[in-house]
Amino acid sequence: MRFLLERNLSGEVHHPREPIYKDDDTYLEPDMMYVSPTTVTIEVRHAAEHKGKPVWKGQSYSQGEMVESRVLQGWRVSVDELFEGLI
Repeated sequence: MRFLLERNLSGEVHHPREPIYKDDDTYLEPDMMYVSPTTVTIEVRHAAEHKGKPVWKGQSYSQGEMVESRVLQGWRVSVDELFEGLI
């Protein structure tokens, strides 16, 4: 929040409490999400491996593009539709 306030950035910070279960014993839980209709972009992150270590990789989507999930095969949504009425 301090970062946003010091730079006079608009948007919202959310601290979700919704785990994503990978199997019976392992789950991921996002630390924080930042929502800003200012840039009208969506970043989708997914777990990957680099040199034998776990990393997060991401793909950014902007106006006019369709967001696709790597996990939910066939799931797509328009960036314009998600931000409709917010900008």
